[in-house]
Amino acid sequence: MLRGYGTTFGNDLGSMSKGRIIDLEIINQVNGFWINKYEKVWIERVNMVSFVGNLSNSTAIKIGQPGSGNNGSDLHINDTSIYSIPTSAAGSTPKLNYGVWIEDTDAVFMSDSEVGGALKSNLVIKGSSMANHWPQNHFFSNVIFDATVNEASVHITGEGRADRLYFTGCWIASAGRMQQSEGTLKPDGMLIDINDLGGMGITGGTVYNASGSGIHIYSSLGSAPIAISGVQILNNGNDGITVNVPVNALGPVITGVDEMNSGRYGLQTSNANRMVVTGNRFVSGYHFNQHQPQVFANNGY
Repeated sequence: MLRGYGTTFGNDLGSMSKGRIIDLEIINQVNGFWINKYEKVWIERVNMVSFVGNLSNSTAIKIGQPGSGNNGSDLHINDTSIYSIPTSAAGSTPKLNYGVWIEDTDAVFMSDSEVGGALKSNLVIKGSSMANHWPQNHFFSNVIFDATVNEASVHITGEGRADRLYFTGCWIASAGRMQQSEGTLKPDGMLIDINDLGGMGITGGTVYNASGSGIHIYSSLGSAPIAISGVQILNNGNDGITVNVPVNALGPVITGVDEMNSGRYGLQTSNANRMVVTGNRFVSGYHFNQHQPQVFANNGY
């Protein structure tokens, strides 16, 4: 058990190879772990809660670093819980800005875990513009990303590139619902606004109760080749899915989505036309501002 008031990454583990962090409880810290380079590392059965301090970039688990080549491959996070505040302190102001931060590195596998209550985002995957090895081959299976204050619960971002990111059976919920005043910020459940996206899959799971859209895909410059399949998208404040990509850029393939109770539309697009949208139920309807998807078939209300 690690207790006390840590003001920086006192647990900066630097480079790790074939290491394990197992069966720890981390309480009353500003930050958790920073592993900037790694090979075959496991973080298992770690409970992190009650973060303190006021640093603007406090993070529970930070993986990689910007612009330094290949920071590593093969890091596993299993059966781990990260919550900014304990459930007994519901209503207090979170001190943890980010749950998990992944930058310019390869092959992180996260499963059967939960991250919640961040002041900003529960998960950030960032592609740095300086990087010659962008974030790629990251897999998230049966992970809960639950509740934020100011930003998207899951944020794929940066001026660089990310490639082959996969979410399977995840719960992404309540972005902007912690201490959020009505009419102010409306963060999305999942925001994808990275400059260059190579490929991504979202399969199964639920996106629920975001102040903004459930899934917001935004790219002013390039394509967004994302496969969204079999996801429940429920009770989000704006759209179930918002797609803002340029005309003739690759847009998402959306199949088997079950959407209900969005504040605007189940699916809304701007200029996107190279989309495949088949076999979905958009109870809140759909709206295409400029172009209809090239393939739009067998969709209902």
